[in-house]
Amino acid sequence: MEQSDQGMRNYRWAFGVMDGLACAKCCHVVISPGARSTPLVLAAHNHPNMTTHVILDERSAAFFALGLAKSTGLPVALVCTSGTAPAHWHPAVLEADAARIPLVLLSADRPPELRGCGANQTTDQIKLFGAAVRAFSELPPAEDDCTHLVPLCARLVKQSLFPKAGPVHLNLSFREPLLPSSIPQLVPRKNAVQVKHSHMVLQDEQIHDLVQVMEQGDGLIVCGEGPFDVGFGEAVCQLAERCDVPVLADPLANLRSRGGRVLSCYDAFLKNEQTAHPRWVLRFGAQPVSKSLGLYLSGLSDSHHLVVDGGGGWSDPFGLVDDMIQCDPLDLCLRLFAQLSPRSGGQIWQTFSAQEQRCLNIQKEAVLPQEAEIIQSIVQKMDAENILFCGNSTPIRLLDSFLNSGQGAFDVLCNRGLSGIEGNISTALGVGAVRKTSVVALVGDLTLTHDISALGIDEGVNLTLVVLNNGGGGIFEYLAQANLDPDCFERYWITPSAPDFAQVAQGYGRAYYKIEDIKDFSDVFQACLTNAGIDLIEVVIDRKQSTAAHKAYWQAVTQG
Repeated sequence: MEQSDQGMRNYRWAFGVMDGLACAKCCHVVISPGARSTPLVLAAHNHPNMTTHVILDERSAAFFALGLAKSTGLPVALVCTSGTAPAHWHPAVLEADAARIPLVLLSADRPPELRGCGANQTTDQIKLFGAAVRAFSELPPAEDDCTHLVPLCARLVKQSLFPKAGPVHLNLSFREPLLPSSIPQLVPRKNAVQVKHSHMVLQDEQIHDLVQVMEQGDGLIVCGEGPFDVGFGEAVCQLAERCDVPVLADPLANLRSRGGRVLSCYDAFLKNEQTAHPRWVLRFGAQPVSKSLGLYLSGLSDSHHLVVDGGGGWSDPFGLVDDMIQCDPLDLCLRLFAQLSPRSGGQIWQTFSAQEQRCLNIQKEAVLPQEAEIIQSIVQKMDAENILFCGNSTPIRLLDSFLNSGQGAFDVLCNRGLSGIEGNISTALGVGAVRKTSVVALVGDLTLTHDISALGIDEGVNLTLVVLNNGGGGIFEYLAQANLDPDCFERYWITPSAPDFAQVAQGYGRAYYKIEDIKDFSDVFQACLTNAGIDLIEVVIDRKQSTAAHKAYWQAVTQG
């Protein structure tokens, strides 16, 4: 082999990888610049069925890819160079693992002869992500025969989707020279590799067993974050109507806009000691955000717990499951509805719906946290075509408390797999890059601080970034740490370290607005929704007032 052939071999090899991904409908690739990954970058750039996104920072790139995949439900590929570069993917990989988001990780590497000998920018990338990936493969340095790459990559795409969605990792080593002397025009494979998988469906006798459990008495339906198929919301509400039970819907279940049987104020009214003990609990999706709901469910040891997980997981943090049901949630709801007899006089429904209405009445009269008004303004201005990406820590809990039943006919997304505050802005931008609609990101000041470089991502996304600046980690005001020495609490937990967001926005060329009077927010927000590019709205929150208002609201509810 002449050395000059190596660059051509590298390019054809990398093109075979991209062709295999594209044939299996993995057609978005997020690229961070580097030298060793050059063959992969050129192959992605020149493949007619690949859409490329260039994100400088690998951590932002990985969370951007997470947003793309979260929004489409399809695998998204990531490309980076060797060394520390793929290690920056790790937080997003862990989130993708926990949240079951399909990613295809393509890490470029030094060839075997340069490993373990002190060669520059070389580390052990073999199984770098451990058990967080569904599959790992390593390709040898480029060879002349590329025919096996299409089925290999199609298999990786399948493993990222089924039986349990999540990230997969392919490590690719390239020898120098990395570049061919000229770039040939290669013809992609015409026939797609159809990666087909179906939802699991229960047998008739299994449905009959569940019907027998649910006909024993009063029950409760709980819905956490999906994903759920189109039609699930209507089907689960019809099932609740037939059983005469409430649906306690997490904001990430995207059911609250339906109203009716769907309740939203349970985080407040479940702080009361509850005497409502259902005979059965039917739960869909991930563990809900609400701590009150979690504590309530954990105390129902005498109830029959039916947990539905269509993604191959095991969602049972309290160890109470009686039936772990691995099937399609929509199909289950329709078949249960068809076999269950209509029921009336449900005591759980009567009790919980009365408490829900009481909470809504208190909200109308009480002095609520400033953030509640912000959320109501956001909800009133957004329509069904918009997307709300909610940050973790305080914002998602605020949304849980004040996105009321009958409101919010738009998709709500959040990185709740591991509930981290890093990479949230990048994820929101990834969501918007493929949906091509206005995205609103509601985050805290520390969340933006953790992902400031995302403001430099230019993918044509219309993002309105609403930053609730309460001077640090306001979530800790509600935890036991708040009772520590004030200086200690401020130094180690509140950590008021946010930069001057006006200067940050100016540095990235982004529009910036500062809201110090809540009544000014609505008009500014309305204007930003239609603005092109990234707009940053900083809302100054009085943390002490917010905490006091929250506690006063909860006290008013629990004293009733």
